[in-house]
Amino acid sequence: MKGMDSLLRDGDYILQEKEPQTIVDIDALLQSLYISVVVPKGSFSLNKRLGSNAFKLKPAKSGDLLKFKFEFDRVLRGVLLDFDDVQLQSIKYITEDDKAKVKLELLVEKEKRELDFEFERRVD
Repeated sequence: MKGMDSLLRDGDYILQEKEPQTIVDIDALLQSLYISVVVPKGSFSLNKRLGSNAFKLKPAKSGDLLKFKFEFDRVLRGVLLDFDDVQLQSIKYITEDDKAKVKLELLVEKEKRELDFEFERRVD
């Protein structure tokens, strides 16, 4: 796997000596996976297939999270179809009052990696 990308954080490039910092291989692949989950599907004009509908997911503040878990799992597995080098090992859901966090354990080229997502919880 040979890939390179500019490092992004909160939608902005991270600069190193006034130039975008680059990431390669597994880090670039994981950033691409993260972007594919959090970016609204169709919002990039150059690639309308990029993204997912995960941005619409807002877990309930009360009650169980079964519906959210089911919907996130469906979105994630759809995105992973485009990432042959990534194997999902486990998904952990952590709830707080105002957020639901999702922690993925992934296997990429025999290396264990984690990827985290946060979702605002809706008011019931």
